[in-house]
Amino acid sequence: MALFGRRRRVNVGRYVAPDPTVPAPVERVVEEGVLIIETAVRMSVKNAVILSSLRDRLDLDRTSLRRHAADELRAAAAHELESLERVRAAAAAAAGKPKPRYVGDVKGVGEPIDVAAERVRPALAERLRELAADEAHLDALVERARTEAWSEIAVSFERRALALTDAEQRAVDDGAGAAGRDARLAEFLELDLGPALRAAEEQDEEEPA
Repeated sequence: MALFGRRRRVNVGRYVAPDPTVPAPVERVVEEGVLIIETAVRMSVKNAVILSSLRDRLDLDRTSLRRHAADELRAAAAHELESLERVRAAAAAAAGKPKPRYVGDVKGVGEPIDVAAERVRPALAERLRELAADEAHLDALVERARTEAWSEIAVSFERRALALTDAEQRAVDDGAGAAGRDARLAEFLELDLGPALRAAEEQDEEEPA
């Protein structure tokens, strides 16, 4: 006599493959890619502003920042084309093999990765190169990055509660709006903030993780 009864098979239903999806339009994918890449470029420009002003005590030069942003965009465009070449090489190596890789790794849903790359990456690279050559677009990107950098600098020093004299505080706060930002920042950078920065860095190093 069997000690254990036979297990009943659980009916989990019949697998039904999902309906094939229509690939997103190239224009929409490129637009989303540009937004993501430009966010990274803007952060890079913002960090360059902060480092050049606080650490290196260099003048803020819009021309240099525009060049920095353009270089980052062109580098991103080159990266897209390099990625396309890698996908092509992988597709060539897998030629004739079953189970091609699909977007989302679900066979039959969407389109093969190499096909998607051929559609999107060249268009994205071309758009990034266009933006790198657009002076008005670069100016807007740089101005937004500078504004974010200025806000981050102000918040950082407010958080560390630097004890400024009345004259020094007026040098920071005097003026209003974008028109006076450069002058205010130039005055701010004339302050002797080196000791305060070093003290803040030492305090951060001493604080436990």
